[in-house]
Amino acid sequence: PTDSGPGKDGHCYPEPMDEDCLYLNIWTPANSSDEKLPVMFWIHGGGYIGGHSYASYVNGDTIAKNGAILVSICYRLDVFGFLAHPELSAESPLGISGNYGTLDQIAALKWVYENISAFGGDPGNITVFGQSAGANSTQILISSPLSRSMVNRAIMESGASMRHTDLIPIRRLSDAEAMGSNILDAMGIGSIDEARKMDAIEFQQKCGKAMFEKLKLGFFEMPFAPVIDGHVLEKSLGEYAASGEIANVECIVGHTDEGGLDFPMPIDAYEPWLESFGDNADRLRDLLDVNSQEDLDKINPNGFKGKLVTASAAFAESRQEHGGKPVYYYYFDRHLPGDDSGAAHTAEIFYVFNCLQMSWRPFTGVDYDIALAMSSYFANFAKTGNPNGDGLPTWDAYDEADPKRLVIADDASMQKIEQPAWQRALIDLDK
Repeated sequence: PTDSGPGKDGHCYPEPMDEDCLYLNIWTPANSSDEKLPVMFWIHGGGYIGGHSYASYVNGDTIAKNGAILVSICYRLDVFGFLAHPELSAESPLGISGNYGTLDQIAALKWVYENISAFGGDPGNITVFGQSAGANSTQILISSPLSRSMVNRAIMESGASMRHTDLIPIRRLSDAEAMGSNILDAMGIGSIDEARKMDAIEFQQKCGKAMFEKLKLGFFEMPFAPVIDGHVLEKSLGEYAASGEIANVECIVGHTDEGGLDFPMPIDAYEPWLESFGDNADRLRDLLDVNSQEDLDKINPNGFKGKLVTASAAFAESRQEHGGKPVYYYYFDRHLPGDDSGAAHTAEIFYVFNCLQMSWRPFTGVDYDIALAMSSYFANFAKTGNPNGDGLPTWDAYDEADPKRLVIADDASMQKIEQPAWQRALIDLDK
């Protein structure tokens, strides 16, 4: 926890550590088990290394007042949730490792699917939603053959992924195993058996130091994340979406202005990024017309926001082209009061749960109006697959022929998306 950023906003807490950690929380307004209420299944973010199912913004009371059940889940994180290693794979009957945290999410979803009717919920109407790594996880659950049949709707806040715009690197098993081996080597640990003999907290702390101090891994290299293992995932999330092999469910995708995480691309990383597009590199180079760091900073095509703009539009268009159910796209640009963080990554969460009173920020009446609208949109979506309702500004589904999105700032309104030629090219390549 810190005095700024996510810590100050109540997204993390000091707490005792314990491996007895796989719990879920249920808020239900039902008075009997036969009410068949819609279920909203929340997956927290935190880059797969942190986060909580009970953070201060997770407000099941508001969800319940809107006529839905909220379930928030825990899953193993960091090295304990996502370490892949050849020795761990050798121990597995399936010959795989590294997806422990994702398998926790799937187990929680299966438990809800099989048991939520006892709490008045409808197992045939489960909306999975999450932010950042939680959004990435949501896309995994509508992609994986192990889970996609249990999901009826999906909401991805700041985390949709397509072919060239994976915000979180989901590696193939062999690459993830190599990463795990390098980390243990940097820690001076010779085997998994030796690692298991260490105190868990000491192991986690040494692991962090080895990653960032010895291996010099950057924040977005994220060694602990889901893996393409042939079991949970058979291909990348972008490949699932582009091929139409995901669950055919209504979706909401969107993002904030991504303040705090929209790091600029260094000019020396520009050419290697272009080359990642293979035969299309020259075409993109001409369209982008970048000749200096200043030129690159103006568009930042591979920054956090740039990736999300591209991925959100590409995801929506891909679903439309495959005859999928509607996708609703939003852009949250309400600048948070109280500091200069703007519409930062995570900014929308207190609004989604309509619990501004749980934050230290000096919110005004406009903020409370936005929170009421966002929570209503999401609840309506969970009930019917359409976010619209009485008293709300109309939110149209994304249409490739006339691309618009709901912009949420001082109010909410549909606005046309401006797509320069280079952005259009990136969207097409993503599909």
